[in-house]
Amino acid sequence: MNRRAAFGITAVAAILVAAAVGYRVGSSIYGPKDLSPGGAGAAEIGQPPLWLEIQPPEVEFQTADGRTAGLADYTGQIVLLNF
Repeated sequence: MNRRAAFGITAVAAILVAAAVGYRVGSSIYGPKDLSPGGAGAAEIGQPPLWLEIQPPEVEFQTADGRTAGLADYTGQIVLLNF
């Protein structure tokens, strides 16, 4: 077996191991939910994510078109601030 084939096999094996570990870690973090009526995960359906409940700080900034705006003007939207 030449070096190129050995490298390819090693790379594929590393990718498969990384995918398996990622799947295992992700499934243990988010785990299976019991979505049956009255089940443990049933209360979570329809609930907004926690980050939507966090109130933004009162910050004012100048927009690209020159007007002054605040984070409160963008309630319910995702805002990216580039400082």
